[in-house]
Amino acid sequence: IGGIKEGAETTVTYSGTTNAGDEYNSEEVPTIVPTEAGTYTVTVKWDETTNYTAGSAKSEEFIIKRATGVANIFVNGTPYTEEVTAYYTGSAQPFKVTVKGHGGDIYIDGTSSSTMDYNLTNVEKKTVKVTVAQTANYNGATATAIIEILPAVIQSVTLGTTEFDFGTLNTENANDAATYGT
Repeated sequence: IGGIKEGAETTVTYSGTTNAGDEYNSEEVPTIVPTEAGTYTVTVKWDETTNYTAGSAKSEEFIIKRATGVANIFVNGTPYTEEVTAYYTGSAQPFKVTVKGHGGDIYIDGTSSSTMDYNLTNVEKKTVKVTVAQTANYNGATATAIIEILPAVIQSVTLGTTEFDFGTLNTENANDAATYGT
């Protein structure tokens, strides 16, 4: 504490209110500094010495701010850094979204949960919205993740029959002869 010279016996106390509404007073254990977010006052008292008269220094108010809230998203166990995609197969594609955060309750697409399963079947893009609520010590946080089913890519076309008699080829038998590989 600046301004107090050696030789003066000092007592430093803290009082105030945490953001959770709890009263804080360190008079019983004067050296305990508040650690919870809130608004506090520090008061310095010193004993009279040859060089100092007894008294209290001016009390000063200070604030411990909330820490930054965090919403870390994982998709299928992997930290989310970019859009997660799968290709259309005709079957449901599973996407497990998990959130780990500093702060309060976790909501995924408005539902109170830290894990949500999505099963996308058709070609579509889903934006998953994540919220971590504010608490007494942490600000709230939001994040989004994009999961998407992309169109299947046809890698090959194989004709089962490559020769037809004149006048016998039509749309129906041509389609029946083709096999598509994805």
